[in-house]
Amino acid sequence: MSNHVTFNLNGTMVTAQPGETIRECATRLGIEIPGMCSGLNPHYPNDGSCRLCMVEIAGERTLSASCKRTPTEGMEVSTTSERSETTRKMVMELLLSDRPIYEPSTYTPANRFYELSEAMGVESTRFTPRPDNEAPDSS
Repeated sequence: MSNHVTFNLNGTMVTAQPGETIRECATRLGIEIPGMCSGLNPHYPNDGSCRLCMVEIAGERTLSASCKRTPTEGMEVSTTSERSETTRKMVMELLLSDRPIYEPSTYTPANRFYELSEAMGVESTRFTPRPDNEAPDSS
C-alpha cells in the first residue's frame, strides 16, 4: 500500500510524496509559494506562523498554511486564487508594519524579508507602522 496522495494543484493532478506538505510538493514541482518559515529564515520558527503561504482549498471556509498542511486524496488546492493572493499581500503588509521602515541604502541581499516583500509587489503598508523606538511585541 502506497502513502502517495494524488490531489489537484492549480488545476493539475499531482502526486505528493508521503508526509510532504502542500508547499513542499509545490516547490518540488516548480510552483513558488511565498513564506518565511519552514527553515528559510532563522527569525521565523517552523510553525506556520508567518501566514505568507496561505492557499485556498475547495470546500473549506478558511485558507490554510501550505507549509503545515498535507494534502489528502482528491483535495483541490489553489495557490493563485484571488482570495489567497490578496490574503498573502495583506499578511505581508501586516508584517511590514512591525518592522523598521525599509531603507534601500541599508538593504542587503541576504535580507529575505524585504526581498520577498518586493517580489510580492508589497513595498509599503496601509497599517500604522510600529515606531522604531518601540520594542517589538514579543507575545
